[in-house]
Amino acid sequence: MYVHEISTVVVEIPKCASTSLISAITSKYNVSIDGMHLALHQNYNRGFDIQSSVAVIRNPMDRLRSAANFSIQKLGYGQRLEYFRDELLESLERKVPSYHTAAFYPQYSFVNADAPINLYSLKNIDVMLSDLGIDDHAPVRNASNDGMSLDEILDVFGEQFVKEFYSLDFMLYDRVSSIGDRCLHIESASDYILLLKGMTK
Repeated sequence: MYVHEISTVVVEIPKCASTSLISAITSKYNVSIDGMHLALHQNYNRGFDIQSSVAVIRNPMDRLRSAANFSIQKLGYGQRLEYFRDELLESLERKVPSYHTAAFYPQYSFVNADAPINLYSLKNIDVMLSDLGIDDHAPVRNASNDGMSLDEILDVFGEQFVKEFYSLDFMLYDRVSSIGDRCLHIESASDYILLLKGMTK
């Protein structure tokens, strides 16, 4: 989402309060939201005058549970979670996310670009809005509490797969959440992610 008045990209990472962000931001600003959930580098390819970019980072386990239950309830048409697990694995082989698997893709993949970005934890979403000049509250409903439990989801995906697949997300979330009530500013998201990858070896 590109906010014209403040020349800012808001990277809408799936299952990271995107609906709440859109509602709060569009109540004040003129935005371009065609191409929802575009990654940071995709926003730069659209030719906008980008002066800053922001994103919300969520606890990976909470996000996985939210993505799983959302997929079953809204996208599944009666499908079991195994269907989405298999489609995710197939999309990883093709290296192309599908409509049904975007919510499961790692958060870091949405901000992985050679560009600066400010990252906020989900609990600091109102701080992010304030930094964007929006004096409003963004109610966040924790849909991850609905439906399947995390243990049930881990039984389907495999706990070891989840730990490895989201290893960079866990590291990124730990660093963002450790900032307190502020944001983590990164001059080059891609360089920062390379640094995190080096720490996992």
